[in-house]
Amino acid sequence: MMSLYLVGVKCEHIPPFRILKTCHVKKFDTGGRRLFDMKKCMGIIEKIARRKGVWRPPNAGDGYWNGRTVQMLWDGVCDEILPHLATVTKLPNGD
Repeated sequence: MMSLYLVGVKCEHIPPFRILKTCHVKKFDTGGRRLFDMKKCMGIIEKIARRKGVWRPPNAGDGYWNGRTVQMLWDGVCDEILPHLATVTKLPNGD
């Protein structure tokens, strides 16, 4: 998700989702709800990354985000984010 949001998929001409608006995704995202949720989630990730010092430096240009820098971002925030991504599934018998 971070890579799609920050970089996009250049070989398939998909821009970074961070620059998209609801009107750009209306064919597959009615009302832009998924895009809104992605932006909200990435806002939380950005806040954590800034606190940990792994967000984009203020003097970095528009081309800062790439596979390597997204991986550095993930490495910096994953310890704090992973516990929130885990789910607990209860079986019908209560286990």
